[in-house]
Amino acid sequence: MLEWTRVLTSQGWDVKALTHIAFGKISIPGQPNQLTGKLDIYVKPDYITNHGCEGCLSGAGTKEEALSKIINTPPAVITLGRNPNPESIPLLSAGLLLGQYYTEDPMHKPGEANNLLEKEVNSLILPKDIGKTFTKKIIKIGSCQHCWGPKHSSRGDTCLYSNTCRECLKPFSALPNHGFHHDCKSLIYGIPKPPKEPDSKKRKKDEFDPGQPQTASQATYTPSPSYIKRMAILEEARKKASQAEAEAEALRALQAARVLDSQVDLNTLDEYMEQDFGPDFTPVILTDEDIAAQDAELQSMGIATEGQLHLQMEQDNYSEL
Repeated sequence: MLEWTRVLTSQGWDVKALTHIAFGKISIPGQPNQLTGKLDIYVKPDYITNHGCEGCLSGAGTKEEALSKIINTPPAVITLGRNPNPESIPLLSAGLLLGQYYTEDPMHKPGEANNLLEKEVNSLILPKDIGKTFTKKIIKIGSCQHCWGPKHSSRGDTCLYSNTCRECLKPFSALPNHGFHHDCKSLIYGIPKPPKEPDSKKRKKDEFDPGQPQTASQATYTPSPSYIKRMAILEEARKKASQAEAEAEALRALQAARVLDSQVDLNTLDEYMEQDFGPDFTPVILTDEDIAAQDAELQSMGIATEGQLHLQMEQDNYSEL
């Protein structure tokens, strides 16, 4: 943590404005704290009083309107690695810009103008990082990322510092290489964007070659007896399941048809009982002679009449007594 404090103070931070520095952590109840990979820096409130867009314009509403308020406490970024500007050599020699070095050729290892603190941290720069410049923006939690003031009320409300360096007030579009890795306090105004390195871990489908079989046995396929037996058992089980399902479906359809037929018969009977036979309909009233004639006809057919049924029931009851 002492080395980080030295880096911060050498790149424009005031040590008297710092109250606490710690590696960022996420606390989850019941679990170990997880490092965020970021550096949490706590400063005094008086160190950040000029943040925000209030009063940032001079000549507001006139032709001379321009952005004039500089916000440089704290600095906008921290830069590590190679500084491409040779004018940074005097600053490096004076003990400033810790964490940086200068070489004329980006592929050369750090030489005399070297403030990487390799001895202090007991670690050397990785070969893959030689010639690279790393910048990390300072983020003020809960504030606008451009002016560090309160977040704007609407997303459509563009911050006046969105495309401008808040330390030198120069638009990024007017800087070399559109201000890529811009850090004016480190004399880095803009460096070319490095070409994107192809991701060797990802393999494109078009480049994949499955190869050719080396032997004839690898090129031809013959199903094994055990596989054929398993497939036959599975196919038989599928047929039985399909047949059982078809029978169950037919039974459900038959039951539904029976229910429908019974409903139709009941509806037909109800319609017959409720129908109007018209004014000319005369109900037939059977006389005693008619009823006796019908009984005689039913007896000749071997069908018991209602009177005989009553007589038989009375005889059965008498015999039981």
